[in-house]
Amino acid sequence: MNNELKKTINPLTILAVLQKNIAPEFLQEHLSESAAQTSGPREVILSEYLMGE
Repeated sequence: MNNELKKTINPLTILAVLQKNIAPEFLQEHLSESAAQTSGPREVILSEYLMGE
C-alpha cells in the first residue's frame, strides 16, 4: 500500500487505494456524525465581528 501511495498524487487514486486496504467497518459513518446532520440553513458566527476591531 505504501508504495502505491508514493507513486501518485491523484487524490482519487489515493482514496481508492485506502478504501481497498481499510476494512469497511472503519469507513462507515459514525453515529455522532449522522445525528449531527440537520436540514435547513446553517448559521455562521463571525467571531471577529463580535470582538470588534
